[in-house]
Amino acid sequence: MSDVLNKVVDIVCGQLSVDKADVNPNLHL
Repeated sequence: MSDVLNKVVDIVCGQLSVDKADVNPNLHL
């Protein structure tokens, strides 16, 4: 994976975990 792709995945996963943290804390990676 390229560094840029890793950054995008990290940002997306971060947003998902923030959005769903109250619903399911287990989604945090």
